[in-house]
Amino acid sequence: MEQQAEKWSQVLLDRGRLEGRGQAYQKGFREGLQEGAARLFLRLLEEKFGALAASSVDRVRAADFDQILEWGPRVLKARQLRDIFGD
Repeated sequence: MEQQAEKWSQVLLDRGRLEGRGQAYQKGFREGLQEGAARLFLRLLEEKFGALAASSVDRVRAADFDQILEWGPRVLKARQLRDIFGD
């Protein structure tokens, strides 16, 4: 009986480790995706508007992936940064 309990304990521990690794992978993937989107978006802004204020760079880096996707198409028609960020 004790061996059976140890076996199940190990199975549950292994399963928990696998789930933890999967969650860590997903988190890392999302963070990498956001970071890449932010870098590309900042590059587009710099090409269009020149050097950016630190506050604009910080705003983009702090934005989540969905927010950057929302801002992205606005670069095409924007005349100033305000047109992109909506303020």
